[in-house]
Amino acid sequence: SKHTHHVTMHQMTKLNVFYELLDQTVAQNKKGRECLVVMGDFNGKLGKGKEEKIVGPYGLGCRNDNGQEVVDFTRRQHMIIANTWFQ
Repeated sequence: SKHTHHVTMHQMTKLNVFYELLDQTVAQNKKGRECLVVMGDFNGKLGKGKEEKIVGPYGLGCRNDNGQEVVDFTRRQHMIIANTWFQ
C-alpha cells in the first residue's frame, strides 16, 4: 500500500541519516592506526561466509538489509566486524 511505502522510505531516510552521522563521528575520532571500537545493536544479520577482510568466517544466518548497511559502513571506514572472526 501507499502508506507502507511511505513508512519504508521514512525508515530508510532515518537509516541514511544515522550512517552519515556515524561516518562523521568516526572521521572525527579515528586517528592514524589507533584502535577505534564502534559497538551497538545495529539490528543486522551478517550471514555466513567470509567477505574480504571485513566479515570473518563465523557470521550467522542470512544477511539482511541492516546487515548489508553494517558491512557497507565497515568497508567505508576500513574496519572489520570483529565478532565474525572468532568462533
